[in-house]
Amino acid sequence: MNGEKGKIEEQTFEYAADAYAVVQVLNNLIDCNWRQQAVMLLNLDTQSTNIQDQALFSCFVVAIGGYLFSRPPDVVDSSNIHKLEHPPQAARMDHIMRQAVKWSKASHPGLTAHITPDRFQSLMNAVGAATSEMNGGKDWSVQTAFLQSDAGCAYLKKLDESVQTFIQSLGSSSDRQQNS
Repeated sequence: MNGEKGKIEEQTFEYAADAYAVVQVLNNLIDCNWRQQAVMLLNLDTQSTNIQDQALFSCFVVAIGGYLFSRPPDVVDSSNIHKLEHPPQAARMDHIMRQAVKWSKASHPGLTAHITPDRFQSLMNAVGAATSEMNGGKDWSVQTAFLQSDAGCAYLKKLDESVQTFIQSLGSSSDRQQNS
């Protein structure tokens, strides 16, 4: 069980880092520094802010999906899921999208309507097709099937709880440092 604890901690750090990265990238891409350059590169400068936001958000999804899809998918099951250093790609993409939707609801509520399951699936299908040669033509179907199983759901719940505990501990240690 110690081996499982060590790897779930590593996976927790990856999940937390992914969540942090989502906020930083979306803030910079849609709200700050990178927006003007990205809008110009995409030739969207004459479009409404809403259309620009939708395109930039879609670019974010495609970039993350492209990175994760380009790597050969780990074959996961209940015997090895706790031995991985990183959560499987399908779990990471789901977590990243949940964080992106959370960011959108807080920062750009109007953008949330654009983030539909059909839109997401359409983007992921295109990314999967574009990157299939990079990962040997493999998809995430085995990962997805496992993550939808009872054991996979239990794993995801444990990972989410571990992330919440980790984030709370960061707040606690920050409070302790401020009170010192």
